Amino acid sequence: LGAYLAAIQSGAEALECDVRLTADGHLVCVHDRDLRRVAQKRALVSSMELSELEQLDVASWKHPWAELDDEAPEMDPELGKVLTLRRLLETARDYPRTVELAIETKHPTRYAGLVERKLVEMLKEFGWHEGGAPVRVMSFSYVALQRIQRWAPELRVVMLVEHARHWPVLRPRSFA
Repeated sequence: LGAYLAAIQSGAEALECDVRLTADGHLVCVHDRDLRRVAQKRALVSSMELSELEQLDVASWKHPWAELDDEAPEMDPELGKVLTLRRLLETARDYPRTVELAIETKHPTRYAGLVERKLVEMLKEFGWHEGGAPVRVMSFSYVALQRIQRWAPELRVVMLVEHARHWPVLRPRSFA
């Protein structure tokens, strides 16, 4: 959360996050499927419950020498915990100006379409599932975006493409 707050306080008009589903059904903003890089833990996000993830420090890996830097600003430990998508959406909603969100669903996952279903349900709670919402959903998975369009037809979607050579195949299937 600390990085996102710093970004919008510095003038960012939009934020991007990756979402994964925890073992107990919470959407969390985590890029990697495993926690080795960010929390030095050999475990998958999808195999852990939110309460377990909340015990981890997922921010200090970015500043491994911070405790030796006497000029480093004091960090609120709460800002270095795993961020739920709900908290990020609340932060964007409650900010005094519009903050757009680009949400990437990560695949493959053991939960398949449950990630998109939970995402659409949450966006509906915020009233952000219709046209004009400050949200777009992105994925490298064409099937994931089809699910999003089925459950929230007006929501903007973005097909991510890893290599330019894939575009000719995907272009005929691109979303309107």
